[in-house]
Amino acid sequence: MLCFLSEVLSLFLFVLAAAESEHDVTTVVVSEFSDAVLPCSLSTKENLQGKHFNWTKDYNVEVFFYNASVYPHNSHPGFEKPLKERVFHFPEQLTLGNASIRIEFVKLEDAGNYTCVISRLQVKEERSTIRLVVEPILRDRSREVPGALVKPFARILDSSVDGVLLRCEVHGAVIKPTVRWLDGNGNILPTMEPTVDERGGRYFVYLLIAVQKTYDDYYRCEATQEEINHRVYDDVSVPEQMFESCPGVFVWIAVWFSGVLSLAAVLSVVACTKCIVKRVRKGSRWPITDWSFEPELKL
Repeated sequence: MLCFLSEVLSLFLFVLAAAESEHDVTTVVVSEFSDAVLPCSLSTKENLQGKHFNWTKDYNVEVFFYNASVYPHNSHPGFEKPLKERVFHFPEQLTLGNASIRIEFVKLEDAGNYTCVISRLQVKEERSTIRLVVEPILRDRSREVPGALVKPFARILDSSVDGVLLRCEVHGAVIKPTVRWLDGNGNILPTMEPTVDERGGRYFVYLLIAVQKTYDDYYRCEATQEEINHRVYDDVSVPEQMFESCPGVFVWIAVWFSGVLSLAAVLSVVACTKCIVKRVRKGSRWPITDWSFEPELKL
């Protein structure tokens, strides 16, 4: 008996799908967590107050029902848990024949085919179908999707001539993530290519960057797994004294120039020493007044 009922239901859904193909289907595309308005109205624009209409999802799930003669508040939302208390109609537009509904805080599971049926006495009912498409956004899905990265780690390493060294680390990701650094304004910062190490089917990623002092010294290490629309991050604030300990460019130039001068002085002393030794060997007496030196030519 159950098998028979199942076959009847499948046939019924097939007939509804075929009927749907005979009239236009309106597609509504929204982003996850935004609001979606599903349009439905009478072609005659007649007043819907005192009448009734209903919305269903995927042909068998009640979403919204309006009947002024039954419900004192003119409407009640469907009892489907994912949509409960998130579906509303437009009561001020009922006089214009508007039976549209608004779904607030749309979730991925809200996507599907919605059917609006407006019933009228002695007149054929009007039906319209809306296909709701929900586009996912990149957000933290670590509690929803298996294999989603919990969190990257932002670390301060040391000071250098290029600035303060920061490292973004990802440990043991099941799905290979994309890692990047951002500043306090959300701008992507240029970095070297990350170091990626795969061990036992898991990914370990390290991304270095040298940063200079800014107005807030705030940086974000961000890891994204686009396959599952998952994004997590870790923030780090660099102490001001870290930048003060960074040797400046002019300091390094001065050190280099001092080294060059020191090397020149050493070479001069060596040359003068060779000159004195040769004079002494030739029988010159002290003090040596003629410091001219002419290298001997060997033929």
